Amino acid sequence: MAKYTRGEFLGFGAALAGAFSLGKVPTLGRPVSAEQPPSAAGPGVEADLIVVNARVFTSDAARPRAEAFAVKNGRFIAVGSTGEVRNVATARTRVVDAQQMFVTPGFIDCHCHPSGVQELYGVNTNVKTVREVQAAIRRKAESTPPGLWINGFQFDDTKLDRPLTKKDLDEATT
Repeated sequence: MAKYTRGEFLGFGAALAGAFSLGKVPTLGRPVSAEQPPSAAGPGVEADLIVVNARVFTSDAARPRAEAFAVKNGRFIAVGSTGEVRNVATARTRVVDAQQMFVTPGFIDCHCHPSGVQELYGVNTNVKTVREVQAAIRRKAESTPPGLWINGFQFDDTKLDRPLTKKDLDEATT
């Protein structure tokens, strides 16, 4: 089975989360209403996507947790155990093994910074002294090819022991 990154998995959840919060999620093994049969998918219904081996928070007080769900045309057609939901899979159904990851409605990477890439490549200057800023810049300069800029992030001059100057930066690296 394919491996998914956290971002890819959140993308699946983003496409599916709305139906959970609307409270219109058919479930297997328990009728949603008197008119709804226990197997909400019904005979001949083919799921587009099935997520199995998950820890699903359903937002349904009668059944707050599940292991799996199936989706057809962007709508939930079944929620239940992995075994129950696998029964609606066909050869064309995309099956995602959630590997015990949590699936919850409405959370789509709830904390995000557009400049977050700086945390991968930049220098964290969220420190308390000018010496610490210089040391962080020196460390980054050792692994940065000549001619490339070194960028700092989370700099807050109000936290430093004294004002940072051009001379301080030049002492750290050219």
